[in-house]
Order: sequence, then C-alpha cells, then structure tokens
Amino acid sequence: MTGNAILESLFRRQMETWPEARQRYDGLKEAITKEFNLNGMTVRAQFNPARAVSTLAVTGREATSARPCFLCGSNRPAQQEALPFTGKNGRQYEILVNPFPIFPVHFTVASASHIPQRIAGRFPDMLLLAETFPGYVVFYNGPESGASAPDHFHFQMGCKGFLPVETDFERLAPVTVMRPGEAVIGASSAYIPGLPVITAGDMPSAATAFLRILQSLPASPTSGEPPLNILCWKEKDTFRVIIIPRKAHRPSCYSAPEKSRVRISPGSADIGGVFIVPVEDDFRRTDAGVLSTIIGETVGPSWQPAVNVGLLKAENMDIIFDGEFSVTAHTGCRSGNPPGEETVSIMDGKAVWRGKAYDRLKFEAASGFTLRRVKIGIDFHWEKEEDQAFNGSLEIIPDGGGLTAVNSIPVEDYLVSVISSEMNGNAPEEFLKAHAVISRSWLLARPTLGGHAPSSPDRAGEGTGQGRAGNRIIRWRDRCDHSLFDVCADDHCQRYQGMLRAVNGNIRKAVESTRGLVLTSEEDNTICDTRFSKCCGGITERFSTCWEDKDFSYLQPVRDYCYPEIPDFSEESRAREWIMSRPDSFCNTSDKSLLSTVLNDYDMQTGDFYRWKAVYSQAELSELIRSRSGIDFGSILSLTPVRRGASGRITELLITGTKCSVTVGKELEIRRWLSATHLYSSAFVTDTEGYAGSHVLQDGKCIGIPARFILHGAGWGHGVGLCQTGAAVMGLQGRTFEHILYHYFPGTRLTQLY
Repeated sequence: MTGNAILESLFRRQMETWPEARQRYDGLKEAITKEFNLNGMTVRAQFNPARAVSTLAVTGREATSARPCFLCGSNRPAQQEALPFTGKNGRQYEILVNPFPIFPVHFTVASASHIPQRIAGRFPDMLLLAETFPGYVVFYNGPESGASAPDHFHFQMGCKGFLPVETDFERLAPVTVMRPGEAVIGASSAYIPGLPVITAGDMPSAATAFLRILQSLPASPTSGEPPLNILCWKEKDTFRVIIIPRKAHRPSCYSAPEKSRVRISPGSADIGGVFIVPVEDDFRRTDAGVLSTIIGETVGPSWQPAVNVGLLKAENMDIIFDGEFSVTAHTGCRSGNPPGEETVSIMDGKAVWRGKAYDRLKFEAASGFTLRRVKIGIDFHWEKEEDQAFNGSLEIIPDGGGLTAVNSIPVEDYLVSVISSEMNGNAPEEFLKAHAVISRSWLLARPTLGGHAPSSPDRAGEGTGQGRAGNRIIRWRDRCDHSLFDVCADDHCQRYQGMLRAVNGNIRKAVESTRGLVLTSEEDNTICDTRFSKCCGGITERFSTCWEDKDFSYLQPVRDYCYPEIPDFSEESRAREWIMSRPDSFCNTSDKSLLSTVLNDYDMQTGDFYRWKAVYSQAELSELIRSRSGIDFGSILSLTPVRRGASGRITELLITGTKCSVTVGKELEIRRWLSATHLYSSAFVTDTEGYAGSHVLQDGKCIGIPARFILHGAGWGHGVGLCQTGAAVMGLQGRTFEHILYHYFPGTRLTQLY
C-alpha cells in the first residue's frame, strides 16, 4: 500500500469512528470563502469558526505550561488514532487526523516524545514525509510563528490542490539566488517578493540548501530559532520548499478596536494563500487591503544568502579571537573558550588544534577574529601579507597538505568589505551604490551560487580553457568553481580584506540603500554576470574577447561617453589612431582627488592608465616572454595583433621570435606574457626602435632584430562591463546609480531579490 493510500485509510476510519471530527470536516464543505488578487496570486479568506481554538489560542510560555499538552498520547481524545512514522536517524512520530481542519484532509505529525518546537536537525524528516506521502503538502509553524503547541514538536500535512502557493507555484516567479549542490535557491518576485524558495532533486541537496537559509536568518532570543514557517511538498521528482521568515506572530489588526478588528493569526497555511478567519464579523471586514497589511506586518523576507569565502591556504594558521568563542568539530561543540591567540597546523592530513587532530574545525566568534599573514594581490605588483579582521564563522579544512580557511558571512556584510577593499569610501555616492549592485550581482551570478552551471568543460574544474593547434595557444582563466568555498578573497574573485576597512559610513550606507538589489537580464530574467575593471580606455569590451567564446546581451561594447559611436578596429590603422589619441570619455580623467576615492593606495602607485606606455629592451622582452610562457622564442622580432575586440583589446597576438612563432590569447594571457605581473591591458600598439643585430629567415631573407619595444596602451583591466573610473566620473557629474548601471549594462533591469 502506498503512503497516500495509508493516510486515506486512516482518514476514512477516523471519519467513521470520530463523530466530532467528522462534523468539522463536513462543515468545511460548506465554508464560506472570498478570493482576492495579491500581487499576481489569487488567495482566499476562509470563514472557519472551528479554528478559533488555534487562531485565538494564547501560546506564551505560561499559557502552554498551564494546560495539558493536547499532542501527548495521554491527553488525546480516546477516538484519535495514531499512525507511527519513523523519520531520519530513527526519530519517532505519530500521524494524527487533525480535529480542527483547514484542509479537506488534514493531519498533524507529532513527535512521539514531548520536546519543544524547533526545526534544527528535523528538516530531513519533513522531506521524508513529503517523499513518503507525495499527495500532501507538509508544513511547519515555528514556536513564535503560529504553532498552537510550541511546547511539543510537530509538523502538519494537508492534501495537495488546496494552497495557492502549491497549485500556482510558477506564479511566484522565483529568481535564482544560489545553487548549493543540486539544489536551487530562488527569491520569489511575485505574491510576497523575497521569500526563499528551494527546488531540489534529492533530499541531501534540499537539506543543504535549507541549512544555508536557516543559518542566515536572525535567531529569536526567546526560542533560539529564527521565526519562520515552512511549506514543503514533492512535485514529480522535485522537492519544492518555501521558507517564510517572520517579523511578527500577529498583525496589529488582531488586537485593534472592535470595529476594525480582524483576528487572523497567520501560519503556514494562511501565508500559503488560505487565510483562516474564525469570527464572522472579522470575515466581513477582510479584504485585499487587510490581507496585504497582515502580510506586510508579519512576513519579513529579511533573508539574505550567506557566502563562504576562502581566505587563506597555509600549513599553519594563527588566529586571534577578540572575545569568547566556540569550536565545533566531529567530536562535538566546545563553547566558552577565552579570547586570545590560537594556532592550527596540519599533520597527516588532519587539522591539529591544542594537541588534538580533527577532520575539520569550525570557530564561532561573536566578537570577531583576526587571521594573521593573509596574502593579498596574489601575482600582482602589490602582492603582500597582512593581518586581517573578520566577522562571522571560520572553518579550517585540511586540503592537499595544507589548511584552507573559510569565512562564512552574510552577503550584505561581505559586500561592505568588498567595496571598502576595492575603493575609497569617499567616492561619489551614486557610484558606490552602483558598485554595490554589481558586486552583489556578480557574486550571486556565480555557478556555485545562483548562476548557470558551466556551459563547457573548459570552464569547469580549474576554470581554464586552452586550445593548442600547432603554434596557437588560446587560454583564459575565468571565475572557476572553487570546491571548498564559494569565492576567494583576492582579485581572482573580488577583493575581500576583512572588516577593518569596512568602517566607512558612506560604503555601508550605499550597501544598505541597495540591499538585495541585483541586475537581471531582460532577455531571460537571470542575474547578470556583472563584470567590472578599473578603466575601459574609452570603450567597454565584449565577454568573448576575454573569456569563453560566448556573449551576453548586457556585456556588449559601450562607448564611455555621451554619444554611441564605436570605431571599427578591424583595420589596424584605426586601432593605432584610437590608442595614440585621448578621445573624450568619462574615464579620461587625471583628477587625482577623484581617483584617490576610487582607488586604494597601492592602485594609486600607477600613473596614467587611460593611456600608458611600457618600454622593454630586446633582452628584457625576450627573457620576460620566455619566463612567463615557458617557450624559448630566441630574440623577439615582432608583436603582431591577429584579432582585436571592440575596445581595441587584442584577443590574439602573434609573437614572432628567431626560434619560433606562436599566436597567444586571450586577453589576460597576453597581459601575463608581456609583464612580470600583469600588463595594464591588451589594448596596445607596438613600436620598435634601434637595431640589435639581424636574423636570416628560412627563405634567405635577412631582417633586423629590434633593440627596443615600446607598447602604447589604453585602459586598465579587461574592460568588460562597468568601468570604475568612468562610473565614478558619472557619479561626480550627478548621474544616478540607475543611470550608471543602465549605461554600462544595456538590456537589464533592477530586481529586488530580498
């Protein structure tokens, strides 16, 4: 017998043997309802006097301790039959027909033991119920969010086809925010915008996704659990979960004066689209405005994703805790550790702390911690080590002979640090807002967070792609999927250099004023992969010039000025003319006071990066290319652009030497080969000077070997997406952050995720 059939059999028996319950279920068939449209979804108000017991119940600690627990077996009606159910790890439950129904078929799933209503550790049981009984929606009301028995753990189940959020799930139109494993976490954009929505093909992925949401919600000081409701069901092969963060148990209209009172105490079913009204006068007063107010006062989609940031990889880690901290390991939790410095080292593939070895260690420090000797600017000219302070948790993971430090922190706190690490907080306000939006969008568009999975093997694994065809090497290094964390803390992803820099009020204000805002594509409603660089040089670049051979509608060439003309660089003479001139552009500025607000001190070591020059002797360039490429070209004869992008950046460069010739690409690889760190950009033209000898070609022709190479260049960075310098100038000129974003990312719209 299937799970659904077992429940149907139980329900039929109870209707035959329990007259009081049958009477209430029969009464439901005659229940009066009203329908309303709330932000794209049709919901109902149901006049249900029998629910007065639950809706009007006093659920405080004193009230519940003073009455017998109606879910304990010794206090139940004699006619109420219990169906045993075993959850994960052997947890025992009893399935009961609910005698005060909302659904046409309604069950309570009570813990076999009298323990408080807390979801931590029991969400897998909820998933198992949804899988075992696929004809039902399983729901959970938190102890401060509608549970009429907060002292006794229980779920509830109702037949499918009743709740609007289940029958019209697609109307929620969730925008993908994160992709933990095989699960997808979205944020609803209709009905109640910002609700976290999980879809997953298996229970472990769904449980992992739920844990990420639960950990990011603020816990109640009373219960220790975030106030929330949960709805869960299985649709064919997919689990669907809606989490409803709460900011109040009851709305103001619940206790309003008699003439305006509406006693709706919303729980999962109500917010799922069927609002239960047990008093007739209240039902008459219920309308769309009342329901909207109830949702606005009780539902708080304040959830934000938590991001796991890889901070450091080393054999030994020194950590200073500013206050007491707790440690979680495979042996359990150790709390109340005094502040001070701790050391974790690697030995035999284990993390060793205080003389004991662990598979993993997780530190929770309410007052924050400092991690010593964090390396920043890796492989760039500003590379250095520094001590950095962080909030959130710190996990130490043994990995390949070393230890990896991972900081878990809410996205909005992460962004404050990122923008503080990227630039000075005295930058124009609208520019800072624009940067908050694109930093948030870039993060949540990652394949490991909300973005699409890699579309080709070249972007998987280490995140590199290369093709060798004879003397052609094409390689790019994109935002690879880190295996132990979501993003790294250095320029490879986004600069995240702790909370010491995150003290500027302007940056915090910019992040808070754009909280949850991302750019989404008008083409497919996905979060935009919003790239940015220091200075585009006058024209922004296409995605495919720098990375995989694909393009996005919102990452197209944009003339960084008030008019749209973009020169055609298919002829090299036009590229030379562009790069050797200084056309008017937003980013064509030498305003050091402005640049000092956009750039950090180590970035300001650079002079003019709108147009720049690099000079190499023959010996310097030949040795540089040999050491950076691993190929002995002999003496370098020429650097010849084979293909340029829309901004003038070279995407394929032919390097000719006395021993061999190789075409190299893409943009970043060219920059790597031509600099000890990274060339400012690949938008350059080359002149040669002097004579350093001659070389005889195979056909007998003799050509001169240049003594010096002079590279004349434009811009700093890959040039794709937002130009930080240009955007700062636009902000200084009075343009809004919306104007800035739509200038650099055409075909997009701002979307409030949470």
